[in-house]
Amino acid sequence: MAKKDVDKETFLSFERSMLAEERTILAYVRTELTFLGAIIVLLKLYFDAYKWSSPFVLAIFIMIVIVVFIETSKIKRLRAKRHLLQNKYIRFKEFD
Repeated sequence: MAKKDVDKETFLSFERSMLAEERTILAYVRTELTFLGAIIVLLKLYFDAYKWSSPFVLAIFIMIVIVVFIETSKIKRLRAKRHLLQNKYIRFKEFD
C-alpha cells in the first residue's frame, strides 16, 4: 500500500471518529432536553399545587442549560480540531 493511501485512510478514520463523537454529544443534548421537558410536564400535571415545584424546575433548567453549554463547547472544539485536520490533509496532499 502506498504512502498516499495510508494518509488518505488515516484522514478518513480521524474524520469518521470526530463525526461520531459529535453525533454522540448531540444525542446527549437531545436526551437532556427531553428529560427536562418530561420533568416539567410531570411537575405541572401532578405537583402544580406545591410551592417547591417552580423553583425545582428552574434549578433543573439552569443545570441543563449549563450542561448543554458545556456540550456545545465540546462540539466547537471538535469542529476546530476537524478543521485543522482537514487543512493538514486536504490542502497539502492530493487524493486520487
